[in-house]
Amino acid sequence: MQLKALSGGLFIVAVPLLYYGVTMLLLVPGYPGEHYLSVGRLLYGGGPTLASIAVIVLAAKTWSARRVHVQSRIAVLLLLATLCVLGFYGLLYLIAARQVR
Repeated sequence: MQLKALSGGLFIVAVPLLYYGVTMLLLVPGYPGEHYLSVGRLLYGGGPTLASIAVIVLAAKTWSARRVHVQSRIAVLLLLATLCVLGFYGLLYLIAARQVR
């Protein structure tokens, strides 16, 4: 029971990290003419994205005491985290579209 709570807590930490990393990596513009692979973009975008993947892998490994099908749990948690981030982007899009009217 405690391992599932730890896994859930790790997943709750991983989703905002993934959101922040992907947003900084793909959506936050730099100055005009900036190279895409700049140090700041990789540091503030790539770092949290890689950290979120590491936390998701750790959450999958602590899901249960048995070490059976860890790869499938990693895939499920990565998919669930991606769907959470995409759902939040969709919610922000709907809020922004409503404000434009």
